[in-house]
Amino acid sequence: MSTEFVAYERLRLHFIYCGILAVLVIINLSVLYWMGVPDFTTYLTNVATITSLMLGLVAIIYSFVANSGLAQSLGSLGAISREIQHSKEIMRALVSSGEAQAKSMEDEQERLRVVSGEISDNLTRIKDQHESIRDLLGQIPDRFNALDDSLKAMATQADNLSQNGVEREEEGTFNTTFVQNFLEDSSPAGMMLCFAASRAEERGKDLDLASLRPEGLASWADYFRGYLVSMGAAGLVDARTRKENNTIVTIKYLHPYIRENARKALLDAMAKETKSSTVERRKKWMEHIDSLFE
Repeated sequence: MSTEFVAYERLRLHFIYCGILAVLVIINLSVLYWMGVPDFTTYLTNVATITSLMLGLVAIIYSFVANSGLAQSLGSLGAISREIQHSKEIMRALVSSGEAQAKSMEDEQERLRVVSGEISDNLTRIKDQHESIRDLLGQIPDRFNALDDSLKAMATQADNLSQNGVEREEEGTFNTTFVQNFLEDSSPAGMMLCFAASRAEERGKDLDLASLRPEGLASWADYFRGYLVSMGAAGLVDARTRKENNTIVTIKYLHPYIRENARKALLDAMAKETKSSTVERRKKWMEHIDSLFE
């Protein structure tokens, strides 16, 4: 311990026992003085009575003051209690609002999940369509070459048959066997064109090559027009194009076998298809063509 603290403790001890001695001395002197006064006990009793009365009065006044302070304290407690109750209501409202917001967020998440699923499905369909178009575009040159070779072969065979006295079913048309081979060997788009031509001739309506695809791809009109030109060169169809719009075609004549069997050839080709998405796409295409001639 430090020297200052030790000195302080000693001084405090001296002060205490000096104070005790002074109090004892004062008490002894008072007793010696008052012992010689006559009727001291009477005076002491009166002083005690007066002191008791004064203390009682002080107690009464203090009780009033204490009660007033207690009432104020109780009022403050009531106000604090009301504030706590108000805070409780606010907290309850906040909790309810938080639960509602959480539920709303869950609903939004569910909607986002559904929309995300729809977007994913659409992207998958677009991818399938893109792959189908890419495959089809890759097949176009080969299909044209095969068609050209087929038409040349059929023309040669038809000429040979004509020279040998074999009759055609109608003037300007090939034998049914060759037309059947042509229809079955055609591309899916070529079969769809033959089916659309049969529907147009049946209904007596013009054929719009630009709207033949359900996707509305006008670029396919050139392909369909070229296909009709090839068929016309072989005598399988007589298609007249409008001067003001070369995508509108009037079917004046269509080989009877194509007219009667185009739909069946399409259905047979779809039955042989292994990809369900391709089958579904061709069914929608057929439904679209039917809707054009309703």
